[in-house]
Amino acid sequence: MSVKSDVRSRLEAAGASPAKAYGQHFLIEAPILDAIAAEALQTGEPLLEVGPGPGTLTERLIAGDRSVVAVEKDRRLAGWLTQWFAANPRVRIVEGDVLQQSWDELVPTGPATAVGNLPYNISGPLIARFVEDRSRWSHLFFMLQEEVADRLAAPAGSRIYGPLSVLLQACGPVKKLRRVPPGAFWPPPKVWSAVIEVRLEHPNAVGPPHWDRFRNWVRTAFRQRRKTLRNALAAVTDPTRLKRAACRSEVDLSQRPESLSWQAFRALVQAHDEDAPASGTDLRTAEEPPGAS
Repeated sequence: MSVKSDVRSRLEAAGASPAKAYGQHFLIEAPILDAIAAEALQTGEPLLEVGPGPGTLTERLIAGDRSVVAVEKDRRLAGWLTQWFAANPRVRIVEGDVLQQSWDELVPTGPATAVGNLPYNISGPLIARFVEDRSRWSHLFFMLQEEVADRLAAPAGSRIYGPLSVLLQACGPVKKLRRVPPGAFWPPPKVWSAVIEVRLEHPNAVGPPHWDRFRNWVRTAFRQRRKTLRNALAAVTDPTRLKRAACRSEVDLSQRPESLSWQAFRALVQAHDEDAPASGTDLRTAEEPPGAS
């Protein structure tokens, strides 16, 4: 039986069909499923699967003798998966929205590997959540809309380089593993997809004392990406202190944010934080300004 026929059969058994509300496009190419599973299994860690759908990737993951926690938002599929894997103690199906789930309940001990074919409509917020809890994860293997994958892996200076590019790359290198055509899915989406790997090799590259300000400055700068760093960051710190930090870190404040690598942003923030403000000045904190996202 082809993967597509198998997926159709499973959906029928679950009383389900692909739902636009959940962004469901099920992967039906066996070689791609096999490759994603092999890449995730090489880490040797517990696995979190996002959006297992009909469980075709889940089956490949448990074949590698790993424990898998799979989070499925579609109640119809979650119920069917629970019954389908009931006899396998290494699989736990959780019904719910992965954006709302407690990591402590899903993966009590780390590090762990996250894997999944992500619905396009949650990929950005979900990646951002993994960034915030980066110390819990060692690897991410995700299928994404190719446009999103390219943006996450974009180098500084690229027109598609943005705040999430900086924040994710500060957690670890981002690699685009393969392109995936629309025909590899059922139903086929209108765009190409891509598999990315993120190795969270340096989760403390921007240490806890600096992370909040680093995140705030990156987001603030890119919200005003047509402005120079000097003007964009004027709202979040004292200009004189910013100038001293720029001198110490050798960052040119006349640049626009898309010109800076994550390392340059880190250097600027660390130089700022290591420069104690004069008494009564620069009382602003690293808190998000109103309207931050």
